[in-house]
This record gives sequence, structure tokens and C-alpha cells, in this order.
Amino acid sequence: MKLDRMEDIAGCRIVVADQAKVYLVRDKIVNGRTRNILRRERNYIQHPKDSGYRGLHLVYRYNGQKTTYSKHYVELQIRSKIQHSWATAVEVVGTFTGQALKASQGTDDWLNFFRLASIAFEELEERKISDQDYEQNRVALIQAVKDLGVLPRLKAFAVSTELLEERTENKSDYFLLKLDVKASNIQVRKFPVSELQSATELYSDLEKQFENDSDKDVVLVSASSVNGLKKAYPNYFADTSDFAKYLKQVGIK
Repeated sequence: MKLDRMEDIAGCRIVVADQAKVYLVRDKIVNGRTRNILRRERNYIQHPKDSGYRGLHLVYRYNGQKTTYSKHYVELQIRSKIQHSWATAVEVVGTFTGQALKASQGTDDWLNFFRLASIAFEELEERKISDQDYEQNRVALIQAVKDLGVLPRLKAFAVSTELLEERTENKSDYFLLKLDVKASNIQVRKFPVSELQSATELYSDLEKQFENDSDKDVVLVSASSVNGLKKAYPNYFADTSDFAKYLKQVGIK
């Protein structure tokens, strides 16, 4: 793809308190004075992505004085705190489970969980569906949380990132994490890039060992992927506490 066709070669994320402020910020930007040209607006609040992602995106074409950047695009993402907590959790779980959940790619159980959570979170901001449909969604969400062990896993991922930060010497390292969800215990073993084959073989052996043990989980992550997560979400680095808080608000314990 040519650079002048990429809509998010540059981007800005704006996180505000609630949906009302999302639209307030949107109106101020769109109606403000700028030489840049609004080319596209995507309202993922009214029309969520299949993954459950919600937010409002504005795509501008640069039209300023620096002609080098003429015709290049800048994407502005505007989200409420609830929407941002959901997106952060998707990034964290995707990184630690090796799934492209953000792109709607991954196991059905995790994809379904985040879709259900998105609907429940929307109801915290904008009551739109019937009580019966809301209750059906909540019951399904509670079951998904139970089946996946979501809350203890989120805590384990958060602790893991702290351990990885302490042990990372370069971006080529790999880390094998053994999570004991029930005991809230995490074991971390570091592998240099030269030992990736050994790490992969051990990871495969442990996956088979824990195949029928829902309280055990094993994850192989690279230092670069964790570092990328930190760069994308510097204020929420592996911090899913807000996401867990909103889950509790919709009745998840």
C-alpha cells in the first residue's frame, strides 16, 4: 500500500469521561477552524465492529504548510473511558494469548467474551436494548467469564508484565510464563533468541501437560510484543483494572 493511502500512518487517541463527551469533542474538532480536510468519519459507537469495538474515528488529510506531508492521512480515535478499558483489555489478552483479537482473529471463546462484554458495557453508558435481551447477554457473559477464568487471568497478565519489565535486557528475548490461576502464581523463564527452538518445544510440551487443567495456562511471549503493548497503551500498560471494575458493575464477580 502507498503511504498516501494509509489512513492511520499517523494517529491520535483521545479518551474522555463518557459518550456525551465523545460527541462533544467530535463536534469541536469537526466544526473547528483547520486547513486539514475531513475525508472520512466512522462511528463505531452506533455501528460497532464485529469484535465489539466501539469508538469514533475521524480521518483527516493533511493540508498544512509542510508540503512533504500533503495528502497523507491522520486518524483521530475518540473513546469514552469504558470503551478504552475494553480496547485495552483486548490488547492485553491478545498479547498474552498470542491472538489477533483486535482484528477479530482468535479462539471463539475469547472473541465471544469480548463481544458480550462490549454489549454489557454499552448498557452502562446508553440503555438501548430491552431488559430481557440485556439479561440474556449478562447471563451469557457470566458463563463466559467463568469458563475462561477471566478475572484471575487478567490479574496474572498484569503481574507478568511487571516481572517481564524487570527481566528484559533486549527486545529479542522470549519469556515462557506458567500461570497457576487458582494459586495466583506465575513462573517466568527467559530465553535468548538463540534458544527460541528450545522455548517453543518446552511450550508445546507444557501445553499438552496442561491441556485438561483449566487452572493452568502457559504462554510464550516476546519482549518486543510486550514492549509494543507498553508503547500503544502507556497509561494502561497491562492494567485491566478499569475493565474488571466495569465487569463488576454489570454483575460479574
